[in-house]
Amino acid sequence: MPRTLPRAPLHAALLVPLVPLVLALAPAAASANPRPLPMSQPYETLVEDKLELEQRVDAVPVRLLPDTTQGVLDDAWGLRSELATELRLGWSDRLELAVSLGARQDAGPAPSLRLAGFGQRARLRLSEAGDWPVDLALQVTAAEHHDGLGAAERLIASWRHDTLLVLANFEVEHRYGTTTREWQHTYLPSGGIGVEISPRVSVGAEYWARGRFDRPRAGPLAIDDPDDPGTRVLHYAGPAVLVQQGRLWLAAGADVRLDLLARSAPVGDRFGRLWVRALLGLEL
Repeated sequence: MPRTLPRAPLHAALLVPLVPLVLALAPAAASANPRPLPMSQPYETLVEDKLELEQRVDAVPVRLLPDTTQGVLDDAWGLRSELATELRLGWSDRLELAVSLGARQDAGPAPSLRLAGFGQRARLRLSEAGDWPVDLALQVTAAEHHDGLGAAERLIASWRHDTLLVLANFEVEHRYGTTTREWQHTYLPSGGIGVEISPRVSVGAEYWARGRFDRPRAGPLAIDDPDDPGTRVLHYAGPAVLVQQGRLWLAAGADVRLDLLARSAPVGDRFGRLWVRALLGLEL
């Protein structure tokens, strides 16, 4: 019997066919603020009074138990996905503010999209580009989840030379469960290299990881967090591409889980073996 392949969520299926059309119709002058590495936040901020809308889709194929009631013995696969829409404002030439809305879909025989929460973010560039040997920015985030509150702090370091970009992030995230009254502390380092091969196209490679500072309690998860790594430290790496034209840009990356290279993904592991992220941004 053939394997059951993961189905793309509806929002992703509608987004993909529209991308070439929108890119073709966009103005030629490049004025947007794109993200060359999808898992890392950039050092750059929007200029004062500029608005930008960003749509993010994350997709992770998850191995499921086969449905033996239907006579299927081969592995079944589902698609865990996350969707986020963010509106950004250049408050000044060095300070960017943003608000976001998130939704998620768990992998399973009958997946459904549900609200994940809301977020507010601020990113401040500590100096003008090129003033220091390495450009630095700080980012803070607050979030309201369906089962608690969250906050995160991120340090962004960037170095550019001609068409070469070296970018690194380190984020610390805290979540508090309002029902369990327990804290969760995680870390998310990321970084990579991007090369601009033309004014409209950049390619690169990116690495990122996720782990916890604290020790998870035994038994069921205290906080309903699909990105909680538990006692593991997860490592991913893969290629990235950025295409931009006018006020529109599209960035995508496909990252392989490095700690599963020598074995297959366990059944029910929500982190899978592959993590795909696509970002679509439009300056308003």
